Order: sequence, then structure tokens, then C-alpha cells
Amino acid sequence: MNIVISLLILIPAVIVLLFVYRNEILFAIYTWTLNGRYYLAEKPRVAETVKWFDDWFTIQFIDENTIAIGEPRHYQQNYNYLIVGESLAILFDTGAGIRDITPVVESLTSLPVIAVPSHLHYDHTGNLARFERVALPDLTILREGITGGFFLPTDKQHHGRRENIPLPKFRVTEWWTPGEMAVLGKRRLQVIHAPGHAPECIALFDPDRNQLFTGDFINIGELYAFLPESNLKDYLDTTDKLLSLINEKTLLLTAHNDAHEVHSAPLLAYQDLVDLKKALLGINNKTLSGHGFYPRCYTVNQRVTLLTDFPWLAR
Repeated sequence: MNIVISLLILIPAVIVLLFVYRNEILFAIYTWTLNGRYYLAEKPRVAETVKWFDDWFTIQFIDENTIAIGEPRHYQQNYNYLIVGESLAILFDTGAGIRDITPVVESLTSLPVIAVPSHLHYDHTGNLARFERVALPDLTILREGITGGFFLPTDKQHHGRRENIPLPKFRVTEWWTPGEMAVLGKRRLQVIHAPGHAPECIALFDPDRNQLFTGDFINIGELYAFLPESNLKDYLDTTDKLLSLINEKTLLLTAHNDAHEVHSAPLLAYQDLVDLKKALLGINNKTLSGHGFYPRCYTVNQRVTLLTDFPWLAR
């Protein structure tokens, strides 16, 4: 009788715990099934506008003072952006840290550089500790990460454990308030809080050049909206916010590509963001059909796919 009573208590408790931590458990299972994807490719073909810096990094000038620094041999095809002003430069994302990105940056500008991650995932923060100046958005969830003068992300924020990448530890020299302008001289970029993919995500908008640096909020290929900290409502709200700031001619400079033949910077357009909004609304009102079990896959357009939690559990 005591065993039966214990089971009656234990089983509901286990069910509750599985439900509460379902995202963490399912994401861990999903990443375990992808172990075969964690690879470093041979040097791929690149577009004529792209030059190899060495055997790892590529350089592509979007314009004279906006340079995409690619890592096309990484399976996620990471792209970081050097944004150069008259008195200061920003490195938006720093790669996974498999290689030191600072020689590339130093070859392109002699100005002081502020490294700024679009968010804290391992493939964007790998080289932050190599820079003297690092900025983060001034958010409570990030301020809480300061210990002994250093910032240390949580495992949940970083996700590097799946590739045996240790948590980075670095000093934050600047806290940027969302909505403020990052001033690089005459060149100015608006700091935009852009949650959805992750709570701490930011985007940068250069109104004069009509360029939006999106990080992982939108990119070519798969958008991860099924992570433990992802949120579809935030995704839709941020999409509305970005669409209200940009226009039909805005260039979207994103952080990942899905190239299979010729590699270049993953550039998208205003219409891609419009299509993302349509997909999010379709998921919300159940008019857009997805496929697959977990994660659930929804086609945004020919270049973008959105991956979400189970439809009945998606937040």
C-alpha cells in the first residue's frame, strides 16, 4: 500500500517536472541528435566579392565602411560585421572563437573597436574576451551576470556545452540602453532590443545607410524559435518593432547563411521580415501548416524557415 501511495505522489510530480522543463529536455535531446552536424568544412567556393583573409575567415565589403567577416567553414556559416565610423568602430558579433578574429579586424581598421554581441550564444561570443572594450545592452538579466567585475553568461544563455566550448568571461566596459544611438563619429546606429530568438537579443539600425544588423533574429536558413528561452510572442512583437523602423529599401545584414555552393554574406530584405510576420501570424491563428515533430518547421519563404516548439505548447 505504501508503494502505491508513493507512486501516486511520484508520478504526477515527475509529469509536472517534465512539463516545466520540457524545453530544456527536448532541446538537449535535439542537439544530441545533431552531433554529426558539428563539423568544419573544407574551404568552399566564395563569390567574386568575397576574399579569403586566411584559411578560416573571409572578408566582404558591403560598402566602404561596412565589412562582413565570415566563417563559412563553420557548419553554421557565421557572419560578423565590422561597422566603421570616423572615430570608432563596432564589431557586431565575434564568432565562435575557433579562431582569433582580432587580426582580421586590425587589418581593416586602426580605430578603437567595441565588440558587441547580438546575443550570448556561443557562436557569437567566442572572441569577446580578446577585446579591451565590450558593450552589452543594459538589461536586468545581463546586469545579474556580473561577478567580481566580470560577466559570465549562464549555460542556458550560452549553449556552448554541446560543442565543448567553455563559458566566456569578460569585462563589460559599456552598457547600452535600448533605444539610444551608438555614436561612431558622424555614423550613428540605433540600439534595438530584439527578443524572440533569445531574451537579450539586440539589433542595430543605421538610418543613414539604411542598414539593419539583425543577429540571429532573422537569417538565411533556419530560425531557432524553439530554444528554452525563445518566445513566439516576443518574435512577433519584435518583428512589428523592426518593420516600424525600416523601409522597403532597407538592407538586412544577418548572422548565418545556408549556402551550399557559392558563399557570401547572408543579406536579406524588407520583404523577408514581412514574410516572417505573416508566418508568425499564421502560426498564432493556426492558418499556417507546419511539418515535422520537434522542432516544428514552418516555411517563411524560399530562403527562411522557422523552427518552433510543439504547436500546442509554443509560447
